[in-house]
Amino acid sequence: MSFDRGLSIGLFLFSSWALYLAITMPKTAIRQTVGPEVFPIIISVCLMLVSVALFVKTTKEKAVSARRSELPEGMGEDRRTQALALLGIGVYVFAMEPLGYIVSTALLCIYEAAVFETGHWVRNVLSGIGFSVLVYATFVNFLNVLLPKGLLGW
Repeated sequence: MSFDRGLSIGLFLFSSWALYLAITMPKTAIRQTVGPEVFPIIISVCLMLVSVALFVKTTKEKAVSARRSELPEGMGEDRRTQALALLGIGVYVFAMEPLGYIVSTALLCIYEAAVFETGHWVRNVLSGIGFSVLVYATFVNFLNVLLPKGLLGW
């Protein structure tokens, strides 16, 4: 089984579990048109569709690449990039609370941009900081969602 097929099966199982949890989420006492379970349901269904599309794509590609015995050109580099991107997300998860949302998200954006497209440091830094500040301001000021303050204490 290829990595992508295994990933698609794992993603489908995970999204099915997340959909089950979203559907069985306790209802709030306040009557709402759109409850807190709506977005987890939408995201879970989208993940399920993506996993099915990935499975179909890799199944079709397997028939074409079955004739080749070697890795396609650049495949090793793709795996390295994927591993570095996942490593960045893993560090981000643990850095969120002590560093805060703005600092950790800016560092993640800068890191991921450097992993996928090197050599544009000024653009990467400015977009990473701008994105994290914009999202933080939107969530905290407009949506009243509390995000970790961390080092800046905002």
